[in-house]
Amino acid sequence: MTFSPAPMNFVLTDLSSAVTLTQTGNLSSQVLSISGDAVAVFLVKTSEIKKVFQFETDAINVNDLSAQDMKFYVDMESWPSELNPMNPANAMMDVPIYSSGAISSISKISGAAYDHNKALVKHDFIRYIAQRMFNTYQAVDLFNNQLAVIQNIESVCDGSAAGHSWHDISAALYSVSTNGTNPGLLVDNNGLKYMTTATVTPDNLSRELFLQIVGTQPDRLTANPDGSSRVLGSADRQDMLFYDGDTINFNLTISPAANQETVSGLTNISPIPPRTYVIKLLLISDSDTTRYNAQTTAIGNTISIDSVGKAPNDVSTAATLSYA
Repeated sequence: MTFSPAPMNFVLTDLSSAVTLTQTGNLSSQVLSISGDAVAVFLVKTSEIKKVFQFETDAINVNDLSAQDMKFYVDMESWPSELNPMNPANAMMDVPIYSSGAISSISKISGAAYDHNKALVKHDFIRYIAQRMFNTYQAVDLFNNQLAVIQNIESVCDGSAAGHSWHDISAALYSVSTNGTNPGLLVDNNGLKYMTTATVTPDNLSRELFLQIVGTQPDRLTANPDGSSRVLGSADRQDMLFYDGDTINFNLTISPAANQETVSGLTNISPIPPRTYVIKLLLISDSDTTRYNAQTTAIGNTISIDSVGKAPNDVSTAATLSYA
């Protein structure tokens, strides 16, 4: 009998980050009088991510962790290559059922849903700025530097410097990995580093995940047809008990550039508050190639080509395109 548990929504608060733009969205000289928070998704194969977060135990009664000799590993050598780097600015806002809260899902130009590579966090945030300043996301076309703002969103979320989202997320992951530098790490007989149940801080990522299984779906620990435990008393590392449909969640908070609200020259626009996105890693099967390939297409086009497939040297044309 196949064990098919209900999907779990895991949370890793230690991966949450906050960034602030340095690029304001500038307006053309003519300001029109016009009228008028979110969940974003990355797809990741269950077979791959379960090998990143692992555990080892020499006891079967894992329901009582306080008395157990458990080791928790984060193996970043197994991190999915397709999401390295994983820039949260490229998380998708148009994944049915799972994405929500987009400022807009319909292009004012075509009247149809945005192309996948125009429905990412970076596009949503510039629409958010326009919405807050002018009460309509369609006012995004009033910015004469849309491309520069979107490039800045992607930049502050990349891995190039401390304080940037992927830099801080990956640093948190690598710090507690099998070759990490976190002072709470111990070394096993194979030279691999791990944490134990004694480390109760959120940076013990695999412990955080395991505890959520114990607290929410303990049946995952004893799911074999004969009632025996799926968790083995063994000196071998075991993959985290993830299943297709599970999600791993953390927050990304983006703040507009300082004084963004002043660029219009209007005096009645309040400072624009940060916008927080739940970044959801949705675990899918290896056979779910349609959705996985759609993600590859959507985030494979970098912002230097305006996310609509323009050639890298076609920036002048790309800069004229609309995100409304």
